[in-house]
Amino acid sequence: MVLQGSSNQTAGKADAPSLRSGACGTQASGIWQSLRILWCDGFSPQRWEFLDDLWKRICQNCDKDGAPFFSTQDIRVHTMRIGEYPTVLVEMPPAYFTAEAHMVCAVLRVPLQEASWNRENLRVLYFTLEKGVDVMTGQDRTVLCAWDGETHVNYGDGPEATPEAFIERIEGMIETEGTGYGSPAH
Repeated sequence: MVLQGSSNQTAGKADAPSLRSGACGTQASGIWQSLRILWCDGFSPQRWEFLDDLWKRICQNCDKDGAPFFSTQDIRVHTMRIGEYPTVLVEMPPAYFTAEAHMVCAVLRVPLQEASWNRENLRVLYFTLEKGVDVMTGQDRTVLCAWDGETHVNYGDGPEATPEAFIERIEGMIETEGTGYGSPAH
């Protein structure tokens, strides 16, 4: 894994509930569009305009509890490759509530040199690293999850909430992947 680039705007205080859980599900075409813009536009102002517009639409459509306590200025976006696959990792502000995402990661399962950006043939893997609580000890933990269409998949204990640890775990899953993401937690 090579972190090819990362950017953020001014970091700020965040303690927002529901939006980061991915509760609205994911659509492959939406992830495809996001991955293409975030990967191809690098650190241009267009990246942040896109994120601001996407954020506004998420807030309008997904959050019934009111305005979130953070904005796109409070996130970091990293572009990299996992093996030969273009990858975008988004670091969220600190997670305060169970099931909030520390990070999300989209991996385009087509080598960059073969990507025509024709969405009909693209396969995107979408992972989340979420805040969890150990029910036996009450201690915080991370939970590695994924979205497969509208289905939330739980893989159990996640790695440390750092981009490097998250990407390393995803790399391991992709290397051993057959037709799915791997084996979810039971």
